[in-house]
Amino acid sequence: MARPVERKVYAATIGAGAGLTVSNFALWVADTLWWPAPDAEVPGPVAGFVELIVTVGLAFLGGWLAKHDPGYVEIDQEENVAELLPDV
Repeated sequence: MARPVERKVYAATIGAGAGLTVSNFALWVADTLWWPAPDAEVPGPVAGFVELIVTVGLAFLGGWLAKHDPGYVEIDQEENVAELLPDV
C-alpha cells in the first residue's frame, strides 16, 4: 500500500500554482506603475525574477503554514515495531 501524500506537499504545490496568477498580477501592477508608456512593458529579466520570487515564496509559505502529518504505522506493522524497540 502506498503512503498517502502529506498535506505539506499539496499546500506547496497549490502555492506554486497560485504563484503564476499572483506573479502575473504583480507584473501588471509593476507595468502600470513604473512603465506607464503605452508601448513600454516590464523588461524580461525583471519579469522572470518577479515570477521566480513570487512562485517560490508562495510554495514555501504554503508548505510552511500547512500542518505536518505525523507518520503512521499500519496495523500489521505495529507488532514488528514493538519487537524492534528495546525493553525499558
